[in-house]
Amino acid sequence: MRLKSLFNLVVVMLLLTSCEQDINKKADVIHREIISIDTHTDTPLNFLEEDFDIGKWNNFDSTYTRID
Repeated sequence: MRLKSLFNLVVVMLLLTSCEQDINKKADVIHREIISIDTHTDTPLNFLEEDFDIGKWNNFDSTYTRID
């Protein structure tokens, strides 16, 4: 029984790994074929912060994802 469960677990893990690789390949193809533009819409929002200086390197401690 334990051997069968272990075998099933290994099979499921292999299938999930295969699916993840397929998704990554599809994402890579899409990324190469589209035009991606970073509009920097986050920069104007930072002007609301009193200590924000666009002339300096700023530390962005936030939950936002940084692209560049």
